[in-house]
Amino acid sequence: MRQRLIPGERSVSEVLTDIVRNIQDIIRFEIHLAEAEVRERLRGARASGFLILTGLVAGAFSVYFLLLALFTVLSRVMVAWAAGLCIAIPLAVIALVCGSMGARRLRRVQSAPKALASVKENVEWAKHRTR
Repeated sequence: MRQRLIPGERSVSEVLTDIVRNIQDIIRFEIHLAEAEVRERLRGARASGFLILTGLVAGAFSVYFLLLALFTVLSRVMVAWAAGLCIAIPLAVIALVCGSMGARRLRRVQSAPKALASVKENVEWAKHRTR
């Protein structure tokens, strides 16, 4: 015998359909939150990268002319190749130090851990709820 629904009550299939839609909405909103967090972090990284690039270009030009002046002075005292070596070796050390510092700083930029953890939690909850 089939039971009749009382007016205003919903069937089980309607309730399950609403639950599935709500879970989909939650996951969709969590993904949007993760995207927003990533965009915000990338804006900060982009601004930092632009400042670093500007500093590097200006620094490269000033260092070039200072080294040219130093090379001119040293080449009057010693052979030109020796003057070039006296300038190139310290520059290589400076390049290694700056490169490693920049790489370390770039690793600090992380993905959106809160939103991703929340999405994973919601998916797990949905899996356990539907069993």
